[in-house]
Amino acid sequence: MRTRTTIVALSLLALLLAACGGGGGDSTTTAGATATTAAEAGGTTAAAGDDTTAAETTVGQTSETTTAGGSSGEGVTMGILAPFSGEMGSFGEYVANGYETARAEINTSGLLACGPIEFITADDETSPEVGRQEAQRMIGEGAVAIMGPTSDILLAIAPLAQEAEVVASSPYAGSTEVADVGGDFVFRTVGADINDGIAAASWISDEGYGSVAVLTQQEEQQQSAGSAARAAFEQLGTNIVADQQFAPGEASYSGILATVMGSSPEIIYLAGGQESSLTIINEASQLGYAGDWLFSADLATDEVIQAAGADTLEGVAHTVVSSTDPSTEQYMAFATAHEEVTGEPPGPFGANAYDNLILFGLAMVAADECTGPAINGAVVDVSREGTEVNSFEEGATLLSEGEDIDYQGASGPVDFDDQGTVTNSYSVQQVQSGVWAEVAFYTPDDVIELED
Repeated sequence: MRTRTTIVALSLLALLLAACGGGGGDSTTTAGATATTAAEAGGTTAAAGDDTTAAETTVGQTSETTTAGGSSGEGVTMGILAPFSGEMGSFGEYVANGYETARAEINTSGLLACGPIEFITADDETSPEVGRQEAQRMIGEGAVAIMGPTSDILLAIAPLAQEAEVVASSPYAGSTEVADVGGDFVFRTVGADINDGIAAASWISDEGYGSVAVLTQQEEQQQSAGSAARAAFEQLGTNIVADQQFAPGEASYSGILATVMGSSPEIIYLAGGQESSLTIINEASQLGYAGDWLFSADLATDEVIQAAGADTLEGVAHTVVSSTDPSTEQYMAFATAHEEVTGEPPGPFGANAYDNLILFGLAMVAADECTGPAINGAVVDVSREGTEVNSFEEGATLLSEGEDIDYQGASGPVDFDDQGTVTNSYSVQQVQSGVWAEVAFYTPDDVIELED
């Protein structure tokens, strides 16, 4: 049963987090370019309007010629730079399918004057270095936007994107550091980790847990989530009995777990990548830990349940994820379209990816130009100013008639602030009968934005 809880947070939390926070477009994509699978780092160019998902493009497909900048009417090129391998590998296909669903909607409408959207897809391998290399390649091939990177990758490619005036965006980059570069060619259709932390701490407080141990992986994405949760726990008065950080990729974490378990926490908050976190979860079980878990969003996948064992996590594992209200008209329409286009139900952050591209499409219509600067200059306005619309076709039609619009997305209101960030809903989920099941839900109105 869904519960809706008001989240309480004070201005001190913002101060604590502030202390913790941390020329493309001249090339063309030639006709007849061979496509490879999206999981290969070499990338994919997918033909606009084809029936394959972005994550499953088959060898031998070709793309139409795309003029630099994408404004000739022959098409516009965009990059999908996402993790199809590494610690975040489970999320690549989820977001690629969300982007593919939006691309199909935009291309089918025929309302984008510059022509159909084409994708160049690459695996960032969850590596900032690989991400920079692939982003540079996409810029060189004429991409006007690069979508899909995680926090570490988005921060790594932001300077490249800003210099080349190519828009970089993410459906799941929650790092508080993104706010430092966001709003100028850098956007995200997901809330900042500060809000994840507020949701996590509020749920722990509401459930009556008296003590928590915090385990955080030593990488930016997980550090940001851990810092946000830690500050929120302190603000809401939850006793932090242990606070440990761990390096990724270790064969064993028994020493750290001995310290954590020796503090007798009622629940452990774990912010880590999947591979290292699974080692921790399995070792904790072997060492006799019988308490509850609260995972960061990186671990909110079916693969984690399967790898750790459903019996191990049943009833004791929880996660807080940026989520959507599945009862809304916008989400139901998206979910139906997603299954029609990809043959699968939406995965985590799929709706955020879908909204990302729909907003970029509407920005290009509003600017009557398909370039990075055009998207950058118009995307905030179409997200929050004017008549509410629920689809690309509805929004593009009103824009062509001279009306301002306010796109209401599948993932929520998606109103960009000055840092290029939105405020999302949050779902608290528990492993029940071997799957993630929602046990609490926080709307955007429940999340109180904190100002420095």
